Amino acid sequence: MPTRLSLLWGITAVVAAAVLVYGPAELARRATGPGEPVSFLTQPQQGWRFVLDALDSIGSARAGSPGRAKALAVRAFAGTTVLPVRVDLLYVPDLRVPVGAGRPPLAAKAKLVWRVSGQTRPGGRVHTVGLLDFVTGRLTYRAGAAA
Repeated sequence: MPTRLSLLWGITAVVAAAVLVYGPAELARRATGPGEPVSFLTQPQQGWRFVLDALDSIGSARAGSPGRAKALAVRAFAGTTVLPVRVDLLYVPDLRVPVGAGRPPLAAKAKLVWRVSGQTRPGGRVHTVGLLDFVTGRLTYRAGAAA
């Protein structure tokens, strides 16, 4: 019987360690959008950093949810030919946002940003058209010009 109890405690310890290490990484992976520059599952410490940065920012964030960020993006591009289609939260600890093959990364002003994807002409392809700051909700980059 002691052997089975030891095995149970060993399995419990391994599961608890996995949850502590990979729990925040999985949360971060699910909270961020496609094209996220950080691989949370191969760098689980970044998951903890994401959680801490998000908790620090979420209370005062004007763009703290996808719905609010999309509304701010639509308002920011009102009166232009740009049609925002979607927003994706990105965690960029190095303040560099990848935008696509062959294009240099954009400089972010914060670690949490919303990448705004949209069309620059009706029926055109969807690509990165802007970056919104998570906390202020301000457009910090606009396709074709700095915001």
